Amino acid sequence: DQSLLAIALHNRVELWDAHTYQLVRAFEHLHEGQVLSLDFDRDGMHLVSSSLDGMICLWDTSRDKAIWQYQHRSIRCSVALSGHGDFIAAVTQVEAVTFHPGPAKRIMARFQSATVDHCLCVAMAKQEPLLAVGGLHGIRLWNWQRNTDMGRLSVGNAWATLAVTFSPDEQLIVGLMIQEPQSHQGSLIAWRLKTHEIVWNTPVPVSEIADFRIATHRNLIAAVGRKGQVWIWDLDETRKTIQLTDCGRLSTIDFHPTADIITVGT
Repeated sequence: DQSLLAIALHNRVELWDAHTYQLVRAFEHLHEGQVLSLDFDRDGMHLVSSSLDGMICLWDTSRDKAIWQYQHRSIRCSVALSGHGDFIAAVTQVEAVTFHPGPAKRIMARFQSATVDHCLCVAMAKQEPLLAVGGLHGIRLWNWQRNTDMGRLSVGNAWATLAVTFSPDEQLIVGLMIQEPQSHQGSLIAWRLKTHEIVWNTPVPVSEIADFRIATHRNLIAAVGRKGQVWIWDLDETRKTIQLTDCGRLSTIDFHPTADIITVGT
């Protein structure tokens, strides 16, 4: 319902009221490592978090305690939550895995592909059962309910995916791509999900990009940089509309549903 902001502060997760800017509650004592990934379900009723120590926690945003947790050293930091909050996706080095939060605390399904090895990131659509797994050779799409391979998105075998996100209307998917592991340059690339067609591609300083989001209501993509930059691109006009500098060390960005407001974290 767009009423909450989730913030990770080292091994602590905080929920803030997005309208009054007051702290609602804090989740602590479970993550020992730094929390690097957060994701809400589509109604904001549940929040998933993961940390460097391989811990995944699912929180009921109306309560102060985790309702489910799982820890394994193979789990990487990227984590995603389904639209109803009933499935969690995470990545290891060689695969994406899903969990159904319950007493069994076991992996429900494994998603492996020779074309997307060394998995780096994961995202889940909120309306459809779509799972996106980014790795060293692009993005692999899955129907996570059926464990069906839905195809691969890439711009060449040498392009790795560092981060991936779905647009709110789930018509587009955007990846932060890099061609050479040691390169500072790469691209933000948007594909149309139905056709796998690249609809937008712009060079970016990958080493400086901290986070990015897409607002399909206005066809905008926004990104923030670790050196204080804010970029906003217009997909219709295929041009950069805003670039701000010296905004402080930025870490995250998100759009309001109307795309008239953005929020950034420092």
